[in-house]
Amino acid sequence: MIIFVILFCSFNPIGDSIKVEQAASDYPILVRKSNNGIYRISYPLVYRIHNSSTKRYRIRVNYYYGNPPYSYSLVNEWSPVFVLRNFNNEIVRATERGRLIIEGLETKEYIVYPSHNVPKEDSLQCLLETYFNKNDFLPCPYKIDTMYYGNVRKMGKLSDFRKVHPDVINDFLGKDSVKFGFYLLWEKVLPEVYVLPVKIDFDNKER
Repeated sequence: MIIFVILFCSFNPIGDSIKVEQAASDYPILVRKSNNGIYRISYPLVYRIHNSSTKRYRIRVNYYYGNPPYSYSLVNEWSPVFVLRNFNNEIVRATERGRLIIEGLETKEYIVYPSHNVPKEDSLQCLLETYFNKNDFLPCPYKIDTMYYGNVRKMGKLSDFRKVHPDVINDFLGKDSVKFGFYLLWEKVLPEVYVLPVKIDFDNKER
């Protein structure tokens, strides 16, 4: 069993060369909707990575869905996850030639977008439908793979939604974790791995 502590999600390895911490998120929630209702929802989780060494690392990010009814993964294991970044005020793919790279003495901020299922019979369907009725859903402007997300829409900021519906956020994210693996380029050594339980109790002023 994974123990989740939602107090301070910052981990430092021996030597303090890499620091990974979750930051508050003001990015919009993304949803996918069909004629039968909303079937997928993605909450934006922001992580700040600081590399104080002079070495260059490749980063691998995986996600653990802790609440089976909302899990995108069919099995109880670490899953791939979509990672974006803010580049010149545009949200784009975080990969560079298919890889996540952090240079020496560099700090980067990534937006991790896990994809949770929304069961057809779930009460959340009615709640989210009210956002549709209020025209809060707008076309997503992000420069992402449209084949991956399809009819994606944005639903307003995570920070705002959490203030109104903290119980919903907790149901989806309260048992989830994110794993970061750091691989030294061109060196055959074991990666440094960090597992961070998702933090959901941010005050927006932290960011």
